[in-house]
Parts: sequence; structure tokens; C-alpha cells
Amino acid sequence: MHSRKLLVVDDDPVVRELLKKQLSKAGHTVDTRDNGKDALDFIKKTPPDIVITDLKMPGRIDGISLLQSAKKTSSAVEVILITAHASTDSALAAMKQGAVDYLYKPVNIDKLLLLIEKIEENREQREAYERVEQDKSKAINDLTLMVREYQQKLAKIEKQLSKKSGAPETRINAALKIIKS
Repeated sequence: MHSRKLLVVDDDPVVRELLKKQLSKAGHTVDTRDNGKDALDFIKKTPPDIVITDLKMPGRIDGISLLQSAKKTSSAVEVILITAHASTDSALAAMKQGAVDYLYKPVNIDKLLLLIEKIEENREQREAYERVEQDKSKAINDLTLMVREYQQKLAKIEKQLSKKSGAPETRINAALKIIKS
């Protein structure tokens, strides 16, 4: 498991410190904030890999707003919402906005660690896919250039061989020179 930069956002200091302690113990670098505004300021300066945020927090920036703003700031930031106020509507809204998952308090730390591991696996797969796509694009571009070059050579060879003047042997030798060039 790779060490990830995590941001835990919760207005409850007990939840914040408990998650920080458990996630740090698992080898992650963990920062905490107690409100959405401070969390968003932090995300803009140093985007974490994963934000774990409470759904309901005081102030104008709740968990859903933080999720939306974090995704606008950096699409690579993954967001997990946690809440003691479970509802199907809020879970659905969070997932539609791009949350990775929606966990209920008290947070099962093993489930959270497994979720972080899955996020890492998905990120690695996505990066591998992007590398394959880049390699594929480069190969297609290289092949396109080669085809264009061969088409130009073929046109020159055809022109050389279809000349009416000169001995056939001379035209063939000229065509062979084009092939070797």
C-alpha cells in the first residue's frame, strides 16, 4: 500500500483526531480541518490525494459543496463523504457529484482503509490506461508518417517507371534508388 496525502474534514474534534490517528498509523500523511472553508483553502494550496469529509458542517461549505469545489480545483482529488445523518437522497447526491463513496458514522476504519486501497488501485489502473493510450497514439502517429512516406516513394517510383523515355533498365535502376533512399 502506498502512502497517500489525506485531508480529514469534520467539525467534531473527536472524529477528526480519531481518523487522523488511525490513518497515520496505517502510513498515510493526514491533515485535518474543522470546516469547509479552511478545507477548501488547503485543497487549493496543496491538493491531497483523498478528502474524507463530513456531510453536515457549520458554515456555507458543507460536504457536498466541498466535494464540488475540490473536484473543480483538481479532478485528481478523490472525495469520501462521512455522515451520522444518513439518507438515501444525500448518498445519491454525493455519488452523482463524484464522491467515491459514502460512509456512515461511526466510521469503520478497516472499511475506510480498504476504500483508500481501492482508490489507489483504480488510480494506478487509470494511469496505466493513460500510458497505453499515449503509447497507442504515438504508434498511430508514427505509422501514419511511415505510410505517408511510403506513399510518396510509391508515387515517385510509379512516375519513374511510367516514363516513356529512357531504357527500361535505366528506369528500373532509378526506381530501385528511390526504394533504397
